[in-house]
Amino acid sequence: DESNRVAQLVDLAKELRVTSRDGTPLTSNDILRLFLVLRYNGLESGLYRHVAMLNHSCHPNCSKINPQEGKACSEVRTTKKVNPGESLTISYVPRIMSHVSRRKYLWEQHRFDIGAKLM
Repeated sequence: DESNRVAQLVDLAKELRVTSRDGTPLTSNDILRLFLVLRYNGLESGLYRHVAMLNHSCHPNCSKINPQEGKACSEVRTTKKVNPGESLTISYVPRIMSHVSRRKYLWEQHRFDIGAKLM
């Protein structure tokens, strides 16, 4: 049962002395929030605090470069001219995927719909 698994993770966090930023023990809500962060903000190569702030576009103006071996940082580079005030975007999925496959994946992984029509 899922509530038992979450309770076990709370107990494990206490045992390992994993706490919130303010030093308080993790609660079941904290554990569930961590899972949601990983589910909806994680990319195929990891979870990146700043990259997670970039929105998805089927026609992105940036590209995320996976970290090189031995490096902890990922890079994001623009791929076309970006005007002041324009959002920086990346594709959350490989651009080679069909529109139908991208739509299904983005709904299942990130819970948003890019629409039925290809723009």
